[in-house]
Parts: sequence; C-alpha cells; structure tokens
Amino acid sequence: MPLSIKKNLNTKSKFHYSLVLSCLGLNLIVSLASCRHYGVHGELMKTNPTQIVVPYFDSLQYEYHYTAKIRAYDKEINGILVVKKIDRLHKRVVMLSDFGNTIFNFEYKNDKARVIYVMDNLNKKIIVDRLLLYFDFLSRSCYQSSRYIVDGELKTYISRIRNKRVKILQKREKFESMSLVSRWKEKAEVRYYANTNYADSIVFQSRELPINMFFVKRDKVFTEDQ
Repeated sequence: MPLSIKKNLNTKSKFHYSLVLSCLGLNLIVSLASCRHYGVHGELMKTNPTQIVVPYFDSLQYEYHYTAKIRAYDKEINGILVVKKIDRLHKRVVMLSDFGNTIFNFEYKNDKARVIYVMDNLNKKIIVDRLLLYFDFLSRSCYQSSRYIVDGELKTYISRIRNKRVKILQKREKFESMSLVSRWKEKAEVRYYANTNYADSIVFQSRELPINMFFVKRDKVFTEDQ
C-alpha cells in the first residue's frame, strides 16, 4: 500500500507534533467537557437491517489526502491525513507531519482496530484508544441500521460503531452529518462539505474534550518516496 511510513523524526518536529495530542492523555480523566443532551425528535420507525452508505471515503483502492489542522487545549498541530479503503471492511488511516513523518498509522479490518505505528510520545493507551475511535468514526462509510426517526424532511438513522451509538442525519435523502452519542450525551460530531463523493472539507468536533479537527482536500497526491 503506497503510504509512506517514516518513523525517524528530528527532535524539534517530534516535540512539536507530540505536544498537542499528549495533552489529551493528561486531561482526559478530569475534563469531559461541553457535552450536550442527546435527543432526537420525531416518529421512531423500524425496518429490516439496512446498509447506510456515507459516500466520502467509500471508493475502494483510492487514497484520500487532506491537509489537517487539529486544535486541542489551545494548541494547534498541522499535518496530512491519508485514508485508503482497501476492501469493504478494511481501511488504513495515516496521519503525517508537514515534514512527511508518520504520526500514527492505523488499520481497521472486520470492525477491529490495529495500531501499526504511533509516535513514542503518543503511545499511551488512553490517547491511542481515543484516536482509534475518532478516526474510525470520521472515515467509516458503511453502517447497519434497523431503526430511524422521521421528523418532517429529516431522517435520522440509528447505528453503532465498535459498540458506540451513532446517529446519521439525512435531509431529503441527502447526507447531512453524523454524531457519536451515548444514551444521554452527544460525544462527537462530523460534518462533510461536498459537491461530490470526495469531500472538499471536513469538520470534526468533540463534545467531550476541547478538540476540533479540520481537513481540506489536497490537490497533490503523495507517492511512496515523499
């Protein structure tokens, strides 16, 4: 798979790119902030299990490249996000620094997540678990649903990802947004801004931690040598 994996960061860049995400582990236990009540109004409908396709990372054997900006705890980190869907239930998600060095490299297969590589300073279970969930949620394209809620032109499908609840909002049968939720709280939301199935930009907001992530489509495709 043509994703460059470069593990040797120089001292300056390694410190810069680990500082922001390291804050997640230090504050995760004491700072579950900005949660909103989870509720969807409308009529609950039941149906046979249906596959809901979120189109923005759904093309097989295609690499999606985004310029990434992550803001966390008043810090900012910039880099490159690369996502490749290898098979229907198999994908890779890689985050690179601006210098082309690997920050993390995750593999998702058959609803299981595997860490191929993560920077040493980020290799703490509480941080890695959160990153694995967030980036799986952000890039997943297929969900199963047997329930949805209708409210006028809005239709909200209820699904799950790795034993977490997900609501998928459509308006006039067009995809609007997704939220990661618990029974009572919205934990994260992702919105895609697109005219095609390759989103021009993506906005991810955590409702449990002060983390926002922004992704803008890159025109340049990176090769293995970069």
